[in-house]
Amino acid sequence: VERFNSRYGGNSNILLFTVTAGKTADEKLLNDAAASFGEVLKKTIRKSDVILQSKKNQYVVLLPSMKGLNADGVIKRVMSEWEDLPGFKDFEIKTASQIR
Repeated sequence: VERFNSRYGGNSNILLFTVTAGKTADEKLLNDAAASFGEVLKKTIRKSDVILQSKKNQYVVLLPSMKGLNADGVIKRVMSEWEDLPGFKDFEIKTASQIR
């Protein structure tokens, strides 16, 4: 990331999304929810962004050449798409971001 930024200029953002289950959800439902969230990410972010599934329920997204405030818009867009999916209301998505 730092090499990319120094070569092409600008900043990159790293986003972390973690899918967590409510008390009633079992591991299979959590895995299904995490897989569905991964599909939402593929559908909503730019083709130049990078998605990495670091755990069964966790995704890291690299947003090259993006200013910090724009990352909030990406998170809102992803969360809006997620909230429109039926069947996953008992799952929470926790987010974290870092500008590099």
